[in-house]
Amino acid sequence: MKDLPVLRISRAGVEPVMRLLRNEPELQMDYLRCLAAVDWKDKFEVLYVLHSFPNALQMCVRVFIPREHPLIPSVSAIWGGANWFEREVFDLFGIEFVGHPNLERILLPEDWVGYPLRKEYPIEGHLKEKPIRWDDLFAQHKEEEKKGLWQG
Repeated sequence: MKDLPVLRISRAGVEPVMRLLRNEPELQMDYLRCLAAVDWKDKFEVLYVLHSFPNALQMCVRVFIPREHPLIPSVSAIWGGANWFEREVFDLFGIEFVGHPNLERILLPEDWVGYPLRKEYPIEGHLKEKPIRWDDLFAQHKEEEKKGLWQG
């Protein structure tokens, strides 16, 4: 994907430009291959990788949005597959997709505090218990096996 044509658009241009890219007969970007985000510390970037099966074309659309107001129009009405992509980006970055039909956490519990893929997210202090080590788990299994707990 490194040689994809790239189109940079403004946040205000998301809905009209994406509809044009999907509906224009010479483009027909009928498949949203990927939707992702990047935290650049001073701003966020939302990336859309589009594919046209009828025309065998691909492209990337980049949109920068401010950290202070991380809002961007949803494209889930244009490509149904955007639904879960947008929920994932919301869950991990806190970017809100305006007009999304069900913008809720999809990966993390509802009571999770913060957005783990943001640069300012603290790396430590979120485990409630000691992490499980595989060798400890294996040793526990061997002990239970000796006691006959794993017999069918």
